[in-house]
Amino acid sequence: MIAALVSTAMAAGNASDYVTVPGVYFPGSTTKAAGVVPSASSMVFMAIPGVPLPEEVMLGIGEANNADQVLLDDPSVPPTSSNTAIEWALADPDKTSFVHMYRCSETTVGTFVKGPAGTTFKKCPANAATDTWQLIATYELPSFVCEQSCDKNPACTAYAVDKSQQHCYIGGATSIVPAGNNYSMYIRLPGI
Repeated sequence: MIAALVSTAMAAGNASDYVTVPGVYFPGSTTKAAGVVPSASSMVFMAIPGVPLPEEVMLGIGEANNADQVLLDDPSVPPTSSNTAIEWALADPDKTSFVHMYRCSETTVGTFVKGPAGTTFKKCPANAATDTWQLIATYELPSFVCEQSCDKNPACTAYAVDKSQQHCYIGGATSIVPAGNNYSMYIRLPGI
């Protein structure tokens, strides 16, 4: 199954372990604000109130709203705060992000799940990665060197380049999920 996913990514012109997400700046999505649409000033989240919903329902909500990330509380662990939400990464029409298809954090890899409408998400296990990102490094390098830099850094789970293809930004999850939070994170992988 993984071979089929990699082949699909290569057929789409993405001959690497990364999925292209235009107009989104994942490494810059370091702060969150409540809202309902992508923003150029912060990562935006929309909390989904009530008891944790089943995975299929949450992924459907994410698909319907073109969300970049879905957070789902672990129903087997009493949550101390509600983390069931959909999120949009920082919007930036000058940047294109490349999300690693497998890495969730420096030490964890994800699995692929499909939403009800067929969108592929990378599911990061409970408490494996936060939903906010940190900028690890910025370089004045072409995009192919940026990808190589991300590959060599296990903490890098996404990189971005600007339209000039001369500026590179690598980033990853800010840290392990804080104590008291128990959620899995799903990252939309368009085109897979």
